[in-house]
Amino acid sequence: TAPGHEIGMGGRGRLPARPGVPDVPATAPRGPPQHPRMHGVRFAALTTLLWGARGLGARRGLAMAAAQPSCAAGLIDTHLHVWSDGAAPFGYDGPEPPEELRARATVEVLLGAMDETGVRGALIVQPINHKFDHSYVLDAMSRHPGRLKGMALANPALPLEEAVAFLQQRHEEGFCGVRFNPGLWPEGRRMTDDVGRALYHSAGEMGMVVGFMCFKGLNLFYDDIVELLEASPSTTAVVDHWGFPRQDGSFPDAPDSSWARLLSLARFPQVYVKASALFRVSGEEAPYRDLKPRLAELVEAFGARRIMLGSDFPFVQTLGPGYKEGMSAVPRWVEEDREATPPSGALAGLTDDDVRMLVHGTAESVFGEWGAA
Repeated sequence: TAPGHEIGMGGRGRLPARPGVPDVPATAPRGPPQHPRMHGVRFAALTTLLWGARGLGARRGLAMAAAQPSCAAGLIDTHLHVWSDGAAPFGYDGPEPPEELRARATVEVLLGAMDETGVRGALIVQPINHKFDHSYVLDAMSRHPGRLKGMALANPALPLEEAVAFLQQRHEEGFCGVRFNPGLWPEGRRMTDDVGRALYHSAGEMGMVVGFMCFKGLNLFYDDIVELLEASPSTTAVVDHWGFPRQDGSFPDAPDSSWARLLSLARFPQVYVKASALFRVSGEEAPYRDLKPRLAELVEAFGARRIMLGSDFPFVQTLGPGYKEGMSAVPRWVEEDREATPPSGALAGLTDDDVRMLVHGTAESVFGEWGAA
């Protein structure tokens, strides 16, 4: 994610149906069957049920839950970045990071934050600071294979065959996904050019997930994304950060807005959404309760089985409330709504299976299981 901070969103309550947004067809996944909900379960016990964690990572998570039940230890963080301090052999290949984050985005700092919060595993998205030099992230994955997976960065500026070969190399190194950043396409070209279409199709053939980073708003890239989805339906796609619906301080709901178009992508069963970087999307301070009804809308459209959580580390440390608070926000919403007397709120109807999928199930169904730490 680019270093700039998009100020959040100010949604209130459930929204009326929006004209021009296609309904999800009956054949699209709508989440798990609804089961009777268990009432009166304290959050520490609830999160223990949902984690599904294994090995040392699970034991660490359980210990943290006893001390900090609202943090939902055992989460999978599907969106974060790490980078070196710039020293050899891991120098920067792109713009240098903000000075206040230069030493706060190393793998060691990340693992400490994960341990403190009880996060079992994480997906590292290749940062722009190292650009197409993936050696630092690869080193982190190699040293911590049970906890860290990687999403590479596509290089669309290369000639077609070289761009695909570059992606193939990242796949062989163990990266499970690739990020499409529209800003990296040469001027005058789009993600749907010959290189983009080849990369997208090849990613699907390799079993790599494509992540779309639409920093200026999903609506600007919606047509390109739909074209790629239709051309290569077997490629799994993930939209980062709620589709960046908030731009210039507002969160519009018009039919051509990023939010409306994100919901319309639910008609493609291969599309997933990261409910990540809450501090970039909310119009409030942590725990960002104004996003609760928005999450409920996502669940209604996509089903919990196609939504995953992410922190946007290390930016959450300076632009947001900190790693622990950022990762605990959604479980806190669930606790509040499900344990109200009587249960009420936008998320009160979530089942145990819904929450399990949000916490870690969706991430592991898409990127593969995380092992013991």
